[in-house]
Amino acid sequence: MQVNNSNLSTQVISNQQQVTPQQQNQQVAERERLQNDQQNSREQQRVNRISIDQNAIAVLDRDREAQQRNNTTYDAPSQRNSRAIGAYQTVDNLERKDSVQQLLGVDIYA
Repeated sequence: MQVNNSNLSTQVISNQQQVTPQQQNQQVAERERLQNDQQNSREQQRVNRISIDQNAIAVLDRDREAQQRNNTTYDAPSQRNSRAIGAYQTVDNLERKDSVQQLLGVDIYA
């Protein structure tokens, strides 16, 4: 038994070539519609990935402002510098006491 493949392939090719122009236009339109649908679904997925909650943003802003208020630090000298400042103030106070003592002739114990 012999099978002739050449006849089958020509029949398949000839069947595919018998598409009318209207059918071709319909196929092209169908492909374009599918491409547009795919593009729209991709764009929708991109939009869905980014969701913005205005309440969450407001809460984050309030938290950031509160944190900035709590983080406010004042320039405080170190312990070593504080001792040095105290020593200079003591010397200054001694000079004032001496000047008052000389002016009034009275001993001041303070």
